[in-house]
Amino acid sequence: MVQQTVKTINMEWIDVNTKLPFLGERVLIYCKSQGIQICYRGNHNSKPSWMMAFDMSKAELNITHWMKLPNFPNS
Repeated sequence: MVQQTVKTINMEWIDVNTKLPFLGERVLIYCKSQGIQICYRGNHNSKPSWMMAFDMSKAELNITHWMKLPNFPNS
């Protein structure tokens, strides 16, 4: 039998009006029109903005909540 140690993180949605992720931190975001996406907080035209992780474009979404990404698997 193989035993694995699983490290857990807090997997709860955080309201953007309560707290924002660090600049550059990739997170899951939620918006009603597009559902769940992977984004990060970056700078667009020298202003903090949500950026799409897959193509680094500015996310033109009404983002309401975000959540940390889970850890990568160990194996």
